[in-house]
Amino acid sequence: MDKFHRIIKLIERVIIISLVVLMAIVLVLSTAEVAVIVVAKLSNPLEDGGVFIDITGLMDIFGFFLIVLIGFELFETVKWYLKENFTET
Repeated sequence: MDKFHRIIKLIERVIIISLVVLMAIVLVLSTAEVAVIVVAKLSNPLEDGGVFIDITGLMDIFGFFLIVLIGFELFETVKWYLKENFTET
């Protein structure tokens, strides 16, 4: 039974580490996407009737910022779970 428990713990650890790596990749790519959106919205500042960024553009930018921040918080939570449950004592 002890061997079975160790195998299950190893599988859990592999899954959590895989999730951390995948979330890190997604966070890097989504941060780059936010930068592209901001640059695109600011590249033609006066094209939409004299405003720098219209309301729709602001909602897009802030929505993306919030999604990235939520993803980062999820990333931190999974890292904490990994540290709390799989540290060797």
